Amino acid sequence: MCPYQYHSIMRQSKDPGHIRFKMVMEAGKNGVKPAARLFRTTPDTVRRWLRRFDDTLNSLRDESGAPKLSAQAEEEMARARRYEKNLV
Repeated sequence: MCPYQYHSIMRQSKDPGHIRFKMVMEAGKNGVKPAARLFRTTPDTVRRWLRRFDDTLNSLRDESGAPKLSAQAEEEMARARRYEKNLV
């Protein structure tokens, strides 16, 4: 059994993808709830990583929490910034 809570391990880990990979493999073998208990996290956390996992370690990397903007929205924001800059 993992002696530390999942979030404590993730903060200290240099390779969080490897730990998530172990968690995903455990969930595939024994189920979501047993994996959550083993890694001392919630079943929702295990499900999130199962959903993202596509058989590559890259799929287990952290994603930005920043909202995703369309190219058009980014262009409008840039235009507004340029406009404000010209007013000053």
